[in-house]
Amino acid sequence: MNIGEIRKNANGQLIGSVETLTITRTIGLRPVTSSNPRAPKYEIVALNDQRRWVIVGALFELSSNST
Repeated sequence: MNIGEIRKNANGQLIGSVETLTITRTIGLRPVTSSNPRAPKYEIVALNDQRRWVIVGALFELSSNST
């Protein structure tokens, strides 16, 4: 079961939504530029009720050394 989706818009931005029984939010992924290999790849942002983007999390790209 999916509670949301993200797609690339015409401007190349990653925008989508999350919907549950109690909330519906527009979300986006902002690329993080960092030389730290342990830094997140994206910040997860959500549009609040005042129509401002706020950071709500981070998306990390990880790889496993074993199978």
